[in-house]
Amino acid sequence: MFVAAISVVTHNLLGVHGSHLDHGHAWLYPLEIFPVWWIWASQIMFDNRFDTDGRGNRLVSLVIMLLVATMATLLGGGWADQTGLFIGFYIATRLLLAFQYRWVSNHVAVCTRFARRMGLAVILGTALSSLSYFLDSPFREIAFQAGIFLEMICVAMWSKDKDAPPVHKEHLVERAGLLSIILLGESVINLVSALREHTWDSWSLSAAVTGFVMLGSIWWVYFDTYDRLGETKRLRNGLVVLYSHSLFIMGLGILASLIAHAVRNDIIMADYRFLAISGMTLLYLGKQIQYFVAFPPFRKNILINTTVCIGITTASAFLPRPELALMGATAGLLFYVYSNMRWTLTKDVSAYLESHG
Repeated sequence: MFVAAISVVTHNLLGVHGSHLDHGHAWLYPLEIFPVWWIWASQIMFDNRFDTDGRGNRLVSLVIMLLVATMATLLGGGWADQTGLFIGFYIATRLLLAFQYRWVSNHVAVCTRFARRMGLAVILGTALSSLSYFLDSPFREIAFQAGIFLEMICVAMWSKDKDAPPVHKEHLVERAGLLSIILLGESVINLVSALREHTWDSWSLSAAVTGFVMLGSIWWVYFDTYDRLGETKRLRNGLVVLYSHSLFIMGLGILASLIAHAVRNDIIMADYRFLAISGMTLLYLGKQIQYFVAFPPFRKNILINTTVCIGITTASAFLPRPELALMGATAGLLFYVYSNMRWTLTKDVSAYLESHG
């Protein structure tokens, strides 16, 4: 359900009017994708610590999935047209999560204080977001997103407490990777759809091949090292992994539309340039932040790789055709694949992991 909702939001980046990107949908993109991601991320955090796969947990999960599926029908313009319903469904998902934390605080004695704080974080964020129902744009959007950020900040602060139960890092990384691989599959579907709707020529075929190489490169750089995140104690509460994935997911969605626009050659270069630079920057930051925090010995290489790759993408975005700009961005990704294997992964960090975890 979460993937379906994210796909609906991403699909709206494909809308163009007279060769111009629909800027209304472009600005709606982060406003709509962020609450969907936060519902997923906050539920993942709860399940990772407390889910027993009991009937109650499964029932609540099904209800949340139903609410998200309904929210998906309001995305892509529904935020503006049916704000009340969207906010209402979002608040319902938060109240269910607060109820889950309340149940834990009453039944798991060793986690009472932590569970109550997490429940309070959810209530505080939800209360602020609910104020958006009574406001007009742009204060409506500001209040709604501010509630999410408030909840994220409270969760981050209180997750540092000594009595906070540790997360199962391997499972957390696996769940984040599962969402990423499904979204990569959705990107391939968008690529195929763009080809079906367009008359093939040498440029569109070159864009399609380049797009596939780009998606393959993203898959490679993501899964080549992601399992190592479970080896370090620096990610004890797992929030760096989840929070950075919000950037990665937003970047991946933008790049999916970037490939489709290159195949169709249907928007002006200024708008294509905006998508290329913003999408790649979000993708790289979302991928690199977690490794930057987890593995200090890699930091110099991470900074160099990220700077070079974003620089290549930015420079290539000023080429005269979207297909050429796509090739340049893909070249940056291929450089990252090579440099990561050549200079980063060859660095022995076993001693660091043994001493610092």
